[in-house]
Amino acid sequence: MNHFTDHIPTFLLAGQSNMEGGVLVEELPEETRWPANVRLISNEGPLEPTNAPTGGPEWGMALMWHRLMEDTPCLMVKYANGGKNLANEWNPAGSVRMEEEPELREACWPRLLDAVEQAKTWAITQDLELHWQGFAWMQGERDSVWPGMSAAYETHMLDLLHSVRDLTNDAVLPAVIGLITPKTLMPSLDRYRHQYRERVRAAQRKIAADDPYASLVETDDLPQKADSLHFTTLGSLVLGQRMMAALLSKPEAALAFGGMESAL
Repeated sequence: MNHFTDHIPTFLLAGQSNMEGGVLVEELPEETRWPANVRLISNEGPLEPTNAPTGGPEWGMALMWHRLMEDTPCLMVKYANGGKNLANEWNPAGSVRMEEEPELREACWPRLLDAVEQAKTWAITQDLELHWQGFAWMQGERDSVWPGMSAAYETHMLDLLHSVRDLTNDAVLPAVIGLITPKTLMPSLDRYRHQYRERVRAAQRKIAADDPYASLVETDDLPQKADSLHFTTLGSLVLGQRMMAALLSKPEAALAFGGMESAL
């Protein structure tokens, strides 16, 4: 029997490409270092963020955690997969709910479960017990391509959120939802590829308004790459800052760009 000596604050991160990674590590100033008291684990095991060429909002989350909590340790558990829909590929039941995109290219929920198991295994080796503090979600662009998926986004997101809270055994686990971008004009095509984006955005806003333990992270002012879809290094960093500040109930700590723009 394991006798845990301590609890470690733990955050679950998931989504598609804007959660997967917009941070180019080589663009970070030398003084912007990954905090030593923050650990990151994926479905493949522990990661060393500074050794990877790219990262995601976890960089901003880690830096904000260190700013607000100083040397208190924390763990972030992440699985993200670009271009995957919530309707089918993030369905916790593993089934196809919408026939608009019937091919199940990747079952994402099982990979998230793998990441959680990796975190539990690591924690046991450290004589720690996971103490779930929050869930960060950045996804919705794929569902905004389709009329049916976008119309059902609220229902599907509520199902996912319920499953996450079951997974963490916390019915009131705080959750933050990153608002998908409204600027989805693809310059190379001169047309909108995500024409139902406002349906998804409205669903995200409604969930955050209706759930007392969920909040919305605004993203409309974040800088994007030329594709008008993905956030730049700065955009990803600030997204992460805002997510962590919201989860710690200190959203004022990440107003505007939180000082990041002067460093990049």
